[in-house]
Amino acid sequence: QQLLAERRAQLVADVIERGDPANGEMIFRRQGSACAACHGIGSVGPAIGPNLVAVGAAASPDYLVESILSPNKAIAEQYENVMLTLIDGSVQTGVITHQSKQEIVLSDATVAGREIRISTDQVRRRRTTASLMPEGLADQLNSRQEFLDLANFLSQLGRPGPYENNERPLIRKWRLSSGESGKLPNGVWIPAYSTVTGELPAADLAAGDITYARGYVNILVGGSIKLDLNGAKGLRLWVDDTEVEAIEEAIPLTKGRKTLTFEINRPLRGTAGLRVLLTPADPSVRFQPEGGI
Repeated sequence: QQLLAERRAQLVADVIERGDPANGEMIFRRQGSACAACHGIGSVGPAIGPNLVAVGAAASPDYLVESILSPNKAIAEQYENVMLTLIDGSVQTGVITHQSKQEIVLSDATVAGREIRISTDQVRRRRTTASLMPEGLADQLNSRQEFLDLANFLSQLGRPGPYENNERPLIRKWRLSSGESGKLPNGVWIPAYSTVTGELPAADLAAGDITYARGYVNILVGGSIKLDLNGAKGLRLWVDDTEVEAIEEAIPLTKGRKTLTFEINRPLRGTAGLRVLLTPADPSVRFQPEGGI
């Protein structure tokens, strides 16, 4: 309410002049802010709300400020929330991702974008509801400065510079776990994602001195690849269940989905996160890092 009461032109000017995009990205990724629970950036994250990979290039700072403070005033096309009342009396809500004469497919915002398939002959009534992005979202922030930082970060996405759309084959989708050195964990793996620049921050790693980070790559045509790392110190690597002895040399890979599991020795690695860029070591290899949620 305090932000809504401000003169909009001054608030937008402060976003541009005083916002810190680096801190804004950390706020975006913070669990309490809920931004990353609905919006993906590029190849990773959920598809409940619009992908924000180029939102800064496509929208003005003024529009972004209004979208955060008053989300129901400007709902992006194809992201309207609908409520379907079925003939059995039940209700389903979500964003329509596909529809035909026979079927409607909803993305369920309450379960991380789970698809719900509904036969059209089961729908009694359909109506558009409020935006999935809730009013009062800024209440999750700790200060006015955090709002300035978050809005500034969004305004930079897709524009030339550190937050431009980077389509290089970086591993951006991760699963994290803790464990013992040299022993791949069998327990729970927690989802995590790299920043826009491609780094999985040290602050996001699982607790403990030994953290495991698991990414996936689909090898379309077999061959050798190299890993361009932000330093190999404190790292070990397994491809599927086989440890790679020399992680900075070419690694031969056969066709199929491969699991790359990095052991991260945090005391040795210090404050460095993990950034992994895949590069071809021979002209025949074709590959694609796995994205999504």
